[in-house]
This record gives sequence, structure tokens and C-alpha cells, in this order.
Amino acid sequence: MGYEIRNFERKRGSTKHIIIVPAHFFIEKNSFFNSRDTIGSSKYTWGKWQRYFYLELVKWEMPCHFFVEQLGNDYGIFVGNPEYTPSYFLLDMVKYRLMDFDYVNSIVIGVLEDFTIDIPERRLYEMMASRILVPKILEYKTIKDNYSVHFIDDILNWERLKEVEGMRDYPEYDIRRSKYFSKTDLELYLKKFNKRVRRI
Repeated sequence: MGYEIRNFERKRGSTKHIIIVPAHFFIEKNSFFNSRDTIGSSKYTWGKWQRYFYLELVKWEMPCHFFVEQLGNDYGIFVGNPEYTPSYFLLDMVKYRLMDFDYVNSIVIGVLEDFTIDIPERRLYEMMASRILVPKILEYKTIKDNYSVHFIDDILNWERLKEVEGMRDYPEYDIRRSKYFSKTDLELYLKKFNKRVRRI
């Protein structure tokens, strides 16, 4: 079962970046979500994530524009927030100065992999590059090149995170450093699929 989120009051500005975020970053520690559904598996969990955002957190929007998870022997891609709307997660990151304002209008890709403990298959990077990243780089003229694609660990202010954790109004997102995300594999597939595109 899916949920249709409506009544969007905010719209994104000019898109300059695409940010890849592990799904567990979206979890608020003072809420309930089954921890078994926060790591990569071969079972469908996107419906559970939608119920979590919509019913548990009572959000009218999703934190990501795309959601990637392993289904059987491959990865599936699901559509989250409409692309013309901002990510409330990024708005919070900017609000608490965990991220520069320049990233607030980015497209967000949520990935159901716990990079703190798991090494994902290279197919994950291939799928993201071919199905989302390269097409969006070509679609948005404001996204200049592969260097506009970021993994959130690389742009997050980790020192500031230590300061905001424990603040009364901070949502206490489950943010942890990702040891096993491979920027090398991601860049490899970005270059591979970019070369296959005939630009007009």
C-alpha cells in the first residue's frame, strides 16, 4: 500500500546538487521504526518507510525524492517526494547549520543500505548512476557535472553535529559515519554512463 502525499506548500529553487543519503539518516531517534528494516535486504520495505513518515512522524512530505533498495537479486527505485518540492530533511540540515545553504535545493536519493556495517554490491552504484544520476545531470542544466553528486558524509558538518545533538528542538536523526560507501565505484559508473550519452 502506498500513500499519496498532497498539499505541498514549499517548492525547491534551482537544483545544483544531488545528495545520496543512507535511509537510517531519516529516522528520528525519539520515534519507533523496526531496526531490521533499516539495513539492506532482498525484501520490499518502501511501504513501511512511507507509513513511518506519514503515520509515525506525521509528515506531509517525504525526506527523499528517490528511494533505492534491494529487491531479490537486483535493486529497485521508488519515487518519493515530487522533484519540485524540497526535502524536509535537508531543510533541517541547513536550519541547524549541519550543511551549507547551497545544498538546500538538492535532489535527495535515500538508499536502504547501512554503510556503517555493510559493503553493498557494485550493482547499487551502477543502478544509481544509470537510472537516476546521469539522467538527472542531463536533465538539469544547473547540475554541471559528476562532481555535483555528493555522498552526505562528505558535505556534513560533523563537528557541528556534536553541538546540536541534545538540543531540545533537534529531531535527533540517526546520523552515523558510513565506513563502506565506495566513492570510487560511484565515480567509475558515473564516468561509464556519461561517456555513452550523445549530447546534442
